[in-house]
Amino acid sequence: MALLIGTMDGVSDAMNVTYVVYACVGAWLALKVGRAIMCKLTAISMRPAAKKQREEELELQRKTLAQLRSELSEETISRVSALEPAELKQQLQDGSLTALVAAKVCLYNSLRVSVEEGDNSVCFIVPGCLERAAQLDRERAEGAPVPPLFGVPFSVKECFHVKGLPSCIGMTSDCTMKRPLTSIAVKSLEDQGAVPIVTTNIPQTMLTYECSNPVYGETSNPHMPGRSPGGSSGGEGSLHARKAVPFGIGSDIGGSARVPAHFCGVCGFKPTSHRISKRNTSAGVPGQTAIPSVVGPMSYYAKGCSMMFEAWCSDYAFKQDAYLVPIQFQKEMYESKDKLKIAYFCDEGNFYPMTPACARAVPVAVKALEKLGHELVPIPTPDLMPFVELFYSHISADSGNTVLNVLKCQDIDPRIQPLVNIVNLPKIVHTIAKWLPKSNSTSIVANTGGLTVEEVWKKQSELFAANYGFYDMMESEGFDLVLTPASGMPAAKQGHVSALTPLFWPTFLFNALDMPAGIVPVTRVTAEDDAKLLSEYPQRDMIEKKVIDACRDSAGLPVAVQIVGKRWQGEKVLRVMEELEASVGYE
Repeated sequence: MALLIGTMDGVSDAMNVTYVVYACVGAWLALKVGRAIMCKLTAISMRPAAKKQREEELELQRKTLAQLRSELSEETISRVSALEPAELKQQLQDGSLTALVAAKVCLYNSLRVSVEEGDNSVCFIVPGCLERAAQLDRERAEGAPVPPLFGVPFSVKECFHVKGLPSCIGMTSDCTMKRPLTSIAVKSLEDQGAVPIVTTNIPQTMLTYECSNPVYGETSNPHMPGRSPGGSSGGEGSLHARKAVPFGIGSDIGGSARVPAHFCGVCGFKPTSHRISKRNTSAGVPGQTAIPSVVGPMSYYAKGCSMMFEAWCSDYAFKQDAYLVPIQFQKEMYESKDKLKIAYFCDEGNFYPMTPACARAVPVAVKALEKLGHELVPIPTPDLMPFVELFYSHISADSGNTVLNVLKCQDIDPRIQPLVNIVNLPKIVHTIAKWLPKSNSTSIVANTGGLTVEEVWKKQSELFAANYGFYDMMESEGFDLVLTPASGMPAAKQGHVSALTPLFWPTFLFNALDMPAGIVPVTRVTAEDDAKLLSEYPQRDMIEKKVIDACRDSAGLPVAVQIVGKRWQGEKVLRVMEELEASVGYE
């Protein structure tokens, strides 16, 4: 009997433990479901304010566009719009063009694209931009000195703070929060007389190569509806493709300025980090510095990028941002006529292959540069996998928690769902991928599962070694620059790009190496390129199969190349960008 009673007591204890476990699990699930419901309700509650603000801004844009149309003649619009950045600057300097007229024409062009074409390129008109231009004209008439960029209008990527405007990177939770300060990148240009007129569209989180978000809507490629303009500076790419403004501010952590430049057929430049101020900007992964995000200029013309970069390398900026390396614009390097030794490669080596048009672009650029007297030397494509692994492991060192926390209680844009999917993968999936046979796809999954602090330091040591290795190669061979493809594919269909991020290895390779790099369009996709894509492009995994579907029927889309320089030698890159642009005759 005692044994039976003891056994029953044991069963009772086990049942009590079971009940406790069930209760704990139930409470955990209830809490999790409750939080999810609260987040969903929070997201829903923020929609009316976001919608109201957008509708009010669009109404203001429509009214402003109508007013400008009544004030400007077609002759004035055509004449000013046809000016290249240097010509516009010169006419503003000599007084043959007023700052107010220049600002009105560029604002008209920007709003016409965004409002009439439904492009959503423009997020906001910068408050008081026309008044600022008029004030510059008045000060000039009163005898004030004429600053270097007197009256030159420019656009601003939405992540750069402009006092009085939101900078929400597509998050409804922040879309009505007006910023109290203006970013140093904007103020540096204002200090030299330039006039910011609009802020431009971005993808939600700024961590994809699309350009869509729940706040401002989606921006399309200006060359082909239904194609992506690239990201995250997609609104900038769209405006510059239409020559709406002389130049604009982009940013770049994996190609965010250079990919839109390539997709939209314009020029974009990424300098070495710490040459242009990032102070007072919004970021998708704030605090991640191993792969540095940098500020960079974008323009239809390479000269526009050079003008902007020169203006940024100023005493004003150096005094406002202690993190900047105070290197003035190196005019001697930029204006040099020395013939250069340029290495080039035009295939993917051991990684995802390029589409035929992107592979063909490099020989086009080689021929154009050789005509100018430069020495072009073919080199083997670097072993890309170590760089790919270093890039992905650093960007996702926190297991994607920063992105997930940012997206909590937000309406999530469908275009970034592939990003959300990969950061939501269970840790065990990333661990298993490390033990599977190595391939392009398994390596990416294996290196996006997060790192310990010890692993971060180890990866950073490997990154330093990779930087030294590439630099030593250039030095030992006497190379001044490296010419590469701009991307593995031209502008892809909207909704496909976020799943194809490995195809942008040519850009994020040089973010990992922190080397200055610029994009110049040199050709367009041909019908023959389209045919080769269907008949010759491999289909070894899901990504390669998606490339064919995303890029078929691309004839007519722009295709660029990338010029890369040694650290701190961005001026040499800009010089050759201008030379290549003039030699190849892309337009």
